[in-house]
Amino acid sequence: MRVALFFIAVFLVPFLSQGQESRKLKKRKKELADKKEEQENEEAEFLEQSQKIHKKHQDRATRKRMKQSKRRANRTNNHKKEFFLFRMF
Repeated sequence: MRVALFFIAVFLVPFLSQGQESRKLKKRKKELADKKEEQENEEAEFLEQSQKIHKKHQDRATRKRMKQSKRRANRTNNHKKEFFLFRMF
C-alpha cells in the first residue's frame, strides 16, 4: 500500500504542479496584455488624428469627392447594388 502511494505521489505531483503558473508570471502576462492594448489604442488615435488633419488640408470639392468615394467603397465592400436608375443609364 505504501509503495502504491509512493508511486502515485512521485508520478502525479510533477504533473499537477506543472499546469500552475506563478502569480508573478500571471501578473507579468496581464501587464504585457494591458501595455499592448494601450499601444494599439494610441496607434488608432494617432491614425484618426492624422486622417482628420489630412482631410482638413483638402479643399471643399476634394472633401466631397473623398466622401463619395468612401460611400462607393463601403457599398462595394458590403456587396450592395447601386440605385437602379444609375444602373439603367
